[in-house]
Amino acid sequence: SEKQRPVSNLKFLGAASNNTEADITIIVDRSYDSAKYKNEIQTAVKEVAQSMNGSGTLRIVSSSSIPVTEYIGSPDKIGDFNTDSLKNKPSAQAAVDLALRLASNDLINAAKKRGIVLITCGNQNAFTFDRYNLGELSSYLNNNSISFSVINVSQNALCPEISYITENTQGDEYYVYRPQGLND
Repeated sequence: SEKQRPVSNLKFLGAASNNTEADITIIVDRSYDSAKYKNEIQTAVKEVAQSMNGSGTLRIVSSSSIPVTEYIGSPDKIGDFNTDSLKNKPSAQAAVDLALRLASNDLINAAKKRGIVLITCGNQNAFTFDRYNLGELSSYLNNNSISFSVINVSQNALCPEISYITENTQGDEYYVYRPQGLND
């Protein structure tokens, strides 16, 4: 109801979970530790783009000391993605909090199915959360119906901060070379 009055002409148009189209933003961790996994990062980006089947919008944000939007467009046009072509060069620490805000701001008006995928080796010392704390980031993602998933390019455990955000949003953690691939 709206102000104690029933809503008229109410129509159920469908659930977002039934949508076949999604808008995805990939955050590429540009810390020195993750830069060692160049081939794995490239593989993950290509697999995520391929899984979108040419529909939706793919965005790529590189997270170094200052995040940069690297690509916005069709997932089919990502071509032969290479980390060497990214504007952001590797640095000691990646401002993941700023990268998450940049990535989520672009997704607020995106398709009903939307998500952020962080590709990282998960090193605990590589991330900074100076501007936004974990609760603020998780709430911001949840309030805007944005899932947050992580593709781990190493076999190391993810840092607790990244695990916290993943567990408190509608996302999951994946290993880049898992047997079933990254298509789902």
